[in-house]
Amino acid sequence: MMRILFVDIYRSFYDRHWAYALTAVLRQLGAKDLHYISINPESPVSIQKIIAIRPDLILYNAFSPEV
Repeated sequence: MMRILFVDIYRSFYDRHWAYALTAVLRQLGAKDLHYISINPESPVSIQKIIAIRPDLILYNAFSPEV
């Protein structure tokens, strides 16, 4: 079974509808091991969270507050 991780990098910048929509589609396709975390990309603790989940696939939003 594939372990899928949704990573929310800029939690305060955008909503989470992208993750809700993809979760619904993936569940219809039979995915069962789905995870969601919010991280600070500059924090080593965030990287440790990702490593602990050991995802086969990492999905993240392309929106960014950076111009």
